[in-house]
Amino acid sequence: MTDTWTGSAYDTRSDAQLSWGAGVVEALDIAPDSAVLDAGCGSGRVTEELLRRFPAASVTAVDFSASMLAQARTRLGAWQDRTVLERVDLEQPLPFADSAFDVVFSTGALHWVRDHAAFFAEAARVLRPGGQLAIQCGGHRSLAQVHGILADLGIDSAARNLYATAEDTADRLTASGFTGVRTWLVDAPVAFETREEAADFLDAAALGPYLADRSEADRRSVVRTVAARLPSPVLDFVRLNMTARLPSASQV
Repeated sequence: MTDTWTGSAYDTRSDAQLSWGAGVVEALDIAPDSAVLDAGCGSGRVTEELLRRFPAASVTAVDFSASMLAQARTRLGAWQDRTVLERVDLEQPLPFADSAFDVVFSTGALHWVRDHAAFFAEAARVLRPGGQLAIQCGGHRSLAQVHGILADLGIDSAARNLYATAEDTADRLTASGFTGVRTWLVDAPVAFETREEAADFLDAAALGPYLADRSEADRRSVVRTVAARLPSPVLDFVRLNMTARLPSASQV
């Protein structure tokens, strides 16, 4: 993965991601004292919602971005007795023991992981029998207009993400040993009052990894160009949701 995010900027611009993630937290039905792996915690805004909702849970929150983790440590300081933060590349084997967690949870991160099958296999390994997986990320055709404009500008963003379909995701989860698999896509457009606001959001909370090698002035020029070429100041996000469970010990 690429360490290109600015945690403080993302923390102030990621209201959409917080709203989507909070919905996943609200839908969770887990034991109050669960051990949770938050895979791709970002600046910790959704992690904070998780800790609030389950006051006896312990959370291991991981991200590859050092800047995001620094911001998460600041945000989650009040929860440090129940929270461990680690720098982890989700495209590599997870550095945790087998059966370490009751829940693998993730919002807004898995579309940056290009091999979902490998990640699901690792998730199954670190979950205990009967453990749950609850993930939301960018789904098939998410930000299609934005990526089309980037391609016109000569910026190859297509290979950086995996915006998977619900059907392919269900197949991958089943192949990794999960049962009770549910996967579905939801259109989640985000509208802004002005194109400048859309550009600010793209800069801080969406396009960082694609523009990491550019100067600040060049990066700002690109995001403003993308926002100006959109049909309207609306970003065409699509969210991929998935829930699944490992078989319990009695089912193995």
